[in-house]
Amino acid sequence: LLVEGALIFVALLGLVGSRLRRADAETDVLAASAGTAIITLMLTLGMRQLNRQVLPVIDRHFFRDPYDARQILSDLSSAIRRTASRPGELLDCVTREMNTALHPVRIAVFLQPGTVSGLVPLGGPERACFEPPDNPEGGRFLLYLDRSNAPPSGAPPLGACVAGARVPLQTYLAECRSGDPEPLDVQALEAGQGINSTPVRADARSRAWGCLDGDALLTRFGARLVVPLVTGGRVLGLVLLGEKLSEEPYGREDKDLLMTVAGQVAIALDYGHLIEQAAEQAALRREIQIAQEVQAQLFPHERPPMRSLRYSGICRAARGVGGDFYDFLPLTGDRLGLAVADIAGKGLPAALLMASLQALLRSHAPTHAADLGALGAELNRHLVESSDGARFASLFFGVYEDSSRTMHYLNAGHLPPIIISCANGHPGGLVRHLDGGGMVLGLFPSQPYQQRSVSLHPGDRMVIFSDGVTEAADPTGEMFGEERLLDAVRRHAHVPTEDLPQRVLDEVTGFVGGPHQQDDITVIAAQVV
Repeated sequence: LLVEGALIFVALLGLVGSRLRRADAETDVLAASAGTAIITLMLTLGMRQLNRQVLPVIDRHFFRDPYDARQILSDLSSAIRRTASRPGELLDCVTREMNTALHPVRIAVFLQPGTVSGLVPLGGPERACFEPPDNPEGGRFLLYLDRSNAPPSGAPPLGACVAGARVPLQTYLAECRSGDPEPLDVQALEAGQGINSTPVRADARSRAWGCLDGDALLTRFGARLVVPLVTGGRVLGLVLLGEKLSEEPYGREDKDLLMTVAGQVAIALDYGHLIEQAAEQAALRREIQIAQEVQAQLFPHERPPMRSLRYSGICRAARGVGGDFYDFLPLTGDRLGLAVADIAGKGLPAALLMASLQALLRSHAPTHAADLGALGAELNRHLVESSDGARFASLFFGVYEDSSRTMHYLNAGHLPPIIISCANGHPGGLVRHLDGGGMVLGLFPSQPYQQRSVSLHPGDRMVIFSDGVTEAADPTGEMFGEERLLDAVRRHAHVPTEDLPQRVLDEVTGFVGGPHQQDDITVIAAQVV
């Protein structure tokens, strides 16, 4: 108003003042100025009143056509159905409709990355983020779309005016979660007059993404209205709209339209994300099913016959596929290799390392069966070279000699197998442990390993197992433990050795209280005859 008045005053003073002086030579500059000021005041007030009447007309006829909200919503509903699984096209379509109906100077869309699929936030100098403190949904709001129109002639550049809202942006988002959301009006303020700005303590990652506090974000994008994308009490994102090209404020009709559109968009984004998650889970289930089938082929399907040994094994993964394995390897000279290994971790990563270790064992065991210390060193060297140090494996590998009933073994950090012997009249059998031999495989490149031996006798029973057996916990947190394992083996002494691993597995499942497993379970049972 002051600028308009000053410009009118200067123009009139130059025009009217010269004519007054020509009409009356005695008319002085003061009279000319006073007359000009009076005329200026009248014209300025008249222009202001005229603006109030004319600007809405300009807004309707030049900067936007009178929109039909029902038609827009109908068109958007059809577009949302077509593009629900393509969020990029959805946002482009919606912001284009907003632009056509309202002609804002700028539209910026911020989303939480964990709530959308198939979209990439803007990078480089265009990237921006808002990370509200104490966000119950976690994460930041990243800029995914930024659409600008040319501002009105004479308007200040975008971001030149400080912007502030009636409440801090993070408080507003919290209100949107707990009640019926409404658009948030944003004021343009003079520099240094930001209101309700709460400093955000940003970490290095947030600074790298250009994270801003609420008022700084609104200022950068020249926001005049904030529209939340809310569904199910969750804020998926927010839309910042700049000033309308007509410089008119957003009216009730505009806000109702925007909130209706935002509600539809939020539901569509959430629905598309759920579809994507379901597709990924279906693909993952299929991959796990294939991995299960492959892993099942890696376990032994035949047991090389031995005259003095009966044996069997079982393995059940905790997550479809796992890092445990057992194997029976026929070796030259009436010898049999029995192996149980436990890879650190579970799931597909552990299964991949398991397959690698099993392949190494099968290829190196025949040539190193007489020197298990050298076998351990060779396996360890390969695992150190092929893993990142975060993956390692424990291994028990025994070589049973059929003729002498002797077991030579390597224990690389594995739980000691137990041997229950009925010799010497011990009630329940004398228990021995096959421990020692070296550390787990895959940590240190020059780790030494030793071979040890034990003599067995007819009637001796041996159980080789992974920690998924003894560390299985019931709902109170109590572990199955070795004592329960020994008791199970003793109580099932009459059971054929071929069935004992399954009986042990059933005992563990019953103790845990259901089929849910915390870890892979592997058991080999053997009896000397």
